Amino acid sequence: MAPYQESLEAAFKAALADPRASGEGDFSRLIYRIWAFVEALGAKVSLDHTLPENVAGRIFYDEGEIHLNMPTAAGAALVIAHEAGHWLSYLRAQRFGDPHAPDEATRENMANMFGWYILHRLDIEHLVTKEEWKASNEPD
Repeated sequence: MAPYQESLEAAFKAALADPRASGEGDFSRLIYRIWAFVEALGAKVSLDHTLPENVAGRIFYDEGEIHLNMPTAAGAALVIAHEAGHWLSYLRAQRFGDPHAPDEATRENMANMFGWYILHRLDIEHLVTKEEWKASNEPD
């Protein structure tokens, strides 16, 4: 297995083993599962209510931080997954020397694709249907 894939698998394993994320059905536990995955890949997640009201989350690549501005647990889980998709896309681009998605539409598409993959791998895709996921990530 390639080093990139090994670190990704280790992050999934760490997230699923995180004691904060054990149990079923409780949204806070599911959020912690995504949160632990992001942390295992070297980024931090924090609440940031200074973000504009219409911004649910934002990633700061240079700082390795995901800022979250979401009032509901279900919404927070989806925003963290989407922003984690940005982070995973960024790490992949660094690892393989690819330019990091040259335009915003491509970056958003990649974040959506990786975000859905993260939800699936962490066994929490039942939070939302694929159609709801796509709709929640469409531009306003």
